[in-house]
Amino acid sequence: MEQKNHRRLFIIEYIIIVVAVGILGLGYEIWFDESFSILITRNSISDIISFTASDVHPPLYYLFLKLFISIFGNYMPIYHLVSIIPFLLMILIVGIFSYKEISYKAGLLSMVVLCAAPHMLTYAIEIRMYSLCQLLVVCSVILAYKIGKSTDKEKWTLWIGFSIINVMAAYTHYFAGAAVAIVSVCLFVCILISKIEKKRKIIRWVIANAITVILYIPWLVVFYKQFESVKSDYWITSFTARDVGKIAEFLFGKFDETSTIFVGAAVCIAIVLFVIRWKKNSKLSIILLCLTVFLGFIALGVLLSIIITPVFVQRYIAIVLPCFWMAITYIFVGEKNQKLYYTMCVLSLLLLVKTYCSEYQWRVYDNKTTLFDTIKKEAQEEDVIYNDNPFSMAILSCYLPNQKVLVSQEGLSTEKFTRWDEMSQNITISDEINPLEQGDVWVCLYYEDDSALKALAAKGYDIEYVGEKELPGDKVVKKYKVYKCSLKK
Repeated sequence: MEQKNHRRLFIIEYIIIVVAVGILGLGYEIWFDESFSILITRNSISDIISFTASDVHPPLYYLFLKLFISIFGNYMPIYHLVSIIPFLLMILIVGIFSYKEISYKAGLLSMVVLCAAPHMLTYAIEIRMYSLCQLLVVCSVILAYKIGKSTDKEKWTLWIGFSIINVMAAYTHYFAGAAVAIVSVCLFVCILISKIEKKRKIIRWVIANAITVILYIPWLVVFYKQFESVKSDYWITSFTARDVGKIAEFLFGKFDETSTIFVGAAVCIAIVLFVIRWKKNSKLSIILLCLTVFLGFIALGVLLSIIITPVFVQRYIAIVLPCFWMAITYIFVGEKNQKLYYTMCVLSLLLLVKTYCSEYQWRVYDNKTTLFDTIKKEAQEEDVIYNDNPFSMAILSCYLPNQKVLVSQEGLSTEKFTRWDEMSQNITISDEINPLEQGDVWVCLYYEDDSALKALAAKGYDIEYVGEKELPGDKVVKKYKVYKCSLKK
């Protein structure tokens, strides 16, 4: 009877999470990288692969996105759904794994923690590949754990699943590929120190990894070209001591928020408990695996950025965030102090409410009048929108697909990807504004250069200052100065 109640509570908790996260997917706020994901799906599969090869990421996520849009339609909630589904699957898989392998308490707490932790909900909704990466990395970790424990000679399905999951991760994001490579190394070490079926497992490990490499060979040439291109010129700056603080901020949240104290305190307590009682922890192997993947991932990214070329940014840590919080959860669940466990539950729920409200405020309920709102309300379809910044160009071209959007070549000078005009029909890259015979020109200036306004004035346009407007999804404080330019009558 008690077990049935635990299962009901587990199901109820998961349904609440599904509904709550689904509501967040109704929002329309996007930022620059998300606009790339949206624009690329307007093209054929062959073009998507071509554009991806010109960028810095593998194509699998974009192909999934294209599939969903082709089936369900070109709507913003559908774009969000492609990120929400992997996130909810990841939450469910971690919850079931924790429930069965550790305890019902671990199952309940793990799902709350994975939603409440800083940045988790953000990447659950964002129209990027991070939630899919999280799902694949978590599956790789769980499969490796089960393989390490398994004594059944016939369980090839675990190895096949491990190989397929790993190659999918590598085709989704290069650092996801690095994460599952770390998982595979951890599994190999586990096999070496194990006394059970060592020779057989080593052979299967070699075969599984060989299959992964063979399946990835078609993309290796593209990977090499992208890596050489990044080495010569990329927007990521050199790694410094300040970036260490940014990594900590990404993990704990912003230091000026009260929730950061809760998160930091919980992590510190977990570390102390783990150091003191690590020999007595019955789930030591899964905790060590999760922590090794998390710390090894960061160490690898930092070393690559220092030794070879800067390629690691803080948001890539989102790929292995579930591993970190799984380890923290299991440490608290394994502690016999029930008061400490229930304190963790209460703090996690409070943090979840705060995190969710913040995400809802930005994604769904935001009363600010943005640049998009202004132009959508006042501009006609024949009007032209000129931008001096690729951020506004890309985002506005998503919101206003029938509007002609111009961007200066100089504005794209810092961007590695420059094929925007090929990828989207309503984007034109040009330093000279050549508007249509009819219609107005909306000039959105991020920088101080007003040469576009002078050029339009010389062509007989009246310049009307509309005001300063924010860009939807733009997290930069600086606003755009908007001008409406009309031909003199």
